[in-house]
Amino acid sequence: MPRVAVLYYSQTGQSQRIADSLYSSYKEKGEDVVLIPIQPRIPYAFPWKINRFFEQMPLCIEGHSAEIETLDTSNYQDVERVVLVHPVWFLSPSLPIQEFFKLPEIEYLLRSKKFVQILTCRNMWFSAAKITRQLAISAGANYCGQIAIEDPHPNWASLVTTPRWMFSGKKEAFAIFPAAGIPDETFKQLDHSLTQKIETLFEKNISGENFNLNRSKSLSLCLEVFGRRFIFKPWAKIILKSPKALRSVLLLLFRINLVLFLLAAIPVTEILSRLVRFPFQSFAKKQQLSLRGSL
Repeated sequence: MPRVAVLYYSQTGQSQRIADSLYSSYKEKGEDVVLIPIQPRIPYAFPWKINRFFEQMPLCIEGHSAEIETLDTSNYQDVERVVLVHPVWFLSPSLPIQEFFKLPEIEYLLRSKKFVQILTCRNMWFSAAKITRQLAISAGANYCGQIAIEDPHPNWASLVTTPRWMFSGKKEAFAIFPAAGIPDETFKQLDHSLTQKIETLFEKNISGENFNLNRSKSLSLCLEVFGRRFIFKPWAKIILKSPKALRSVLLLLFRINLVLFLLAAIPVTEILSRLVRFPFQSFAKKQQLSLRGSL
């Protein structure tokens, strides 16, 4: 029986690349490992159609899900460690991942098993990690931590390159902008180090990676928590409670609100964080502790 299960959902291919690399690394080390894809019954096309993309926002925020193919977990009850690799959608776990945790048979795979999640994203992953952590704990898993694999480019650049990639499929660098997504160099570095990082989390069982809260990360985390609480959450509730005929208009208004928020909040908080650092870093530290299970 396999001792390690690597599960993944991938739309763009980034999460699958991580999962394939992990599977190969464990195999090379002589581990009994199984690779399990999580597949929606109706696949999400990539690149996205812009309206289709934003239609997922209220569903992701409010904990809805998408039907996935049945997983046969009967052969994996003796698994000791589980790694879940998944993307972030709208500061949340993707819809197929949210459905995965609702499966009746999930307890056979996760109960009492050591669990680590790996998130692939642009740069905001905290909220999604926290939600997935709670879902895993509710399923009976022994949550050991998370690793976020991000687009390392500056925020101003990825705010342009990521939407371009999502809606056109064009990932290559252009003008002054770098290529979109996680670079090949990052994947190559992870090929040699990721399994060791995961095993460290399994062994220490510290309920969360102690991510580096520098000024930039503290600012990003504060913006994420504020945005989810005061932009995404209210709009998601309004949209889902409204008649379907109004939803396209409301989603358009949400998009306008989101763009205005980003244009205003990012420079203002950037300036404030340089003048008054303590409130930002103190708040970010509190959020970090909540993810580690210390609050």
